[in-house]
Amino acid sequence: MGLAGLNSSGRSERAADWWPAIASGLIALVVSLVFLPSAPGIGDSAEFTLALALAGIPHPTGYPFYVLAGHRFVLAAHALGL
Repeated sequence: MGLAGLNSSGRSERAADWWPAIASGLIALVVSLVFLPSAPGIGDSAEFTLALALAGIPHPTGYPFYVLAGHRFVLAAHALGL
């Protein structure tokens, strides 16, 4: 890299440009870990999460192929220790 990529302190400007993105990502992670609930909430996402884990039937139409494939994925993830 030539001198065009260096600022007055001699550091690359590209490295300095990443710090706001990294800081905002870490702040978002901390806020999420502090405020998000540990259990699924109300609605489709919670219903599908439980249906995949238990091989249950979500509301009609039930999305049978999604549930069957998702349940097999959950079983495989549990077998791997996840």
